Amino acid sequence: MTTAMGSFRTFIGNENGTSNRSGYQLQILGGSKLSFDYASGSANIAITGGTDLVSLTWYHGAVTWDGSFLRLYLNGVSDATAVAQTITAAPGFNWTIGWDGNHSAGVQGFTPIDDVRVYSTALTSQEVLDIYNAGAQ
Repeated sequence: MTTAMGSFRTFIGNENGTSNRSGYQLQILGGSKLSFDYASGSANIAITGGTDLVSLTWYHGAVTWDGSFLRLYLNGVSDATAVAQTITAAPGFNWTIGWDGNHSAGVQGFTPIDDVRVYSTALTSQEVLDIYNAGAQ
């Protein structure tokens, strides 16, 4: 993914797009930080990385959840961790790449994205780093 200017850019999401939000989004928040957001009705878990992203630069972003902790990775390295003991699947919602369930693709603008993957198990820190290193070659 590359960064782009704007308040937020969603890279991948699975959200119902209603006022009673449910689903997930991996995005750039505030124009400069990698963020992951999970919502289920009134419950919301959000995690935002500490690294300032530079516009027009390629980054590798990943998020994992092992049943206890939500971890956000930037370029293979942990950028933020949060306690998150309850995250449920968002069945029936379409996965979107490049926009979220609340907007059409043209509203938020285009951000180049390459090699999206969704796993059914939580990756370890080493596995995230290995994937980053394999793609950085």
